[in-house]
Amino acid sequence: MKMWTQADRSGPLRAGNIVEVTHAANTWLKAAETGRTIEVEVFESPATGFDADTLELLKACAFGRCPDLYVASHTWIGGSRDRVTPWTSNPLASGMPGPSRT
Repeated sequence: MKMWTQADRSGPLRAGNIVEVTHAANTWLKAAETGRTIEVEVFESPATGFDADTLELLKACAFGRCPDLYVASHTWIGGSRDRVTPWTSNPLASGMPGPSRT
């Protein structure tokens, strides 16, 4: 899984939290004998500020380099909810409900 986040010393756990949870998920996957693992490749954007970072992210997506996961400003949360359905293309989530549309 490729992840995009802003390189920001004031929020170093933005990427770290996701990376840490993959360790727990891999333990669960191993215990369930699925033969699967999750790997996260983190790209830390040098852009200053979330608006500049988001612009760089959109540029990357325009050239086919869009990540699987991105960390954006809290003001962006839910902004793309009606345009993005993350569960439909995730093979690990087959049978899981999609995002709530209430």
